[in-house]
Amino acid sequence: LERLNQIAAWRRIYGRVSPRLRDQELVLRILALYLSAPTYKRPLKAFLNRVVEAHRTEGENAVVTEHFTEAAQLIETSAGREALRRQSGQVNAAFTEALFVGLMRRLDQGRPIEAASVRNAIAVINNDSRMETAVSRATADEESVRSRLEIATSAFATV
Repeated sequence: LERLNQIAAWRRIYGRVSPRLRDQELVLRILALYLSAPTYKRPLKAFLNRVVEAHRTEGENAVVTEHFTEAAQLIETSAGREALRRQSGQVNAAFTEALFVGLMRRLDQGRPIEAASVRNAIAVINNDSRMETAVSRATADEESVRSRLEIATSAFATV
């Protein structure tokens, strides 16, 4: 987590290092949902602990690191810092995890993806009326998590 939290593209889109480790927690949330979204159940802390325990192998970490890094670079070059922020100007963790998980799932397909396609997918995600509800109310509920990940995964799958 510390290594991923220091990736240059991630730092540029997330912002300053959080003294309360919110940036590292968000990286963990992204990875946990990427690896184990179908098993997600509240509470979030228990889910994160289960995923960390289940996914400790080095080979798996290499793929996850590669996809996280590439997703951060694509988001940075396509939409920049503003991609992670909603109306408040603050990083929206629920929206950020959806963007990353959707894009990382697309990267699993092994097909090239251009920054313009990522920018278009982010616009589709932002314009989906269901996303606003999924990232602003009861964000830890299973239905909200499932909904936002489906929206983002679908948007990236078509580019």
